[in-house]
Amino acid sequence: MGPTDHDESQNILLGLVDSICQSVPFHLGNLLKPIALSDLRDPNIQFPSYHDLDPNDLHYVNYLGSKYFMSRDDHRRHAIVQGSWQMLHTLIHLVDVFADESPGGSMIGFLRRGQVYWIRQQFLRVLKLLRLQHVGSANNNSDHRTAGVLADYDPANVEIIATRVREALAR
Repeated sequence: MGPTDHDESQNILLGLVDSICQSVPFHLGNLLKPIALSDLRDPNIQFPSYHDLDPNDLHYVNYLGSKYFMSRDDHRRHAIVQGSWQMLHTLIHLVDVFADESPGGSMIGFLRRGQVYWIRQQFLRVLKLLRLQHVGSANNNSDHRTAGVLADYDPANVEIIATRVREALAR
């Protein structure tokens, strides 16, 4: 593979990682804590959507005519209920891709500054939103609604956490 092929491969991978990162706000909005039924009507919970685009924007016009169109309220409710779950697998795989890389590693080296850290933080955020606790943790008690969710998760161990979550989901 020549230098041009390598550069092109890097650009493709960077574009893919960027697009995944750009999709996080559409799925997680400004959520920072596990949801409650009352959140479905909370106007302070916000998610960006195609509805934020100018009505004449070609992307918005195409969205209006697509089979994927949903109202702003429907998108918001859908994202509140399912957004975190939809991002879980994607972020697990992204964390796995960079798990064995050192900070100056070949793949991490061409990502944007702080991007891997941000991805790891979003993964931990998803776990918190879904109330997924570390098995065997001091906080893993019968009333997980009041436990210190993820209080025992060390962000430095995100890769280990991702492996455990992926294995638990595969069972």
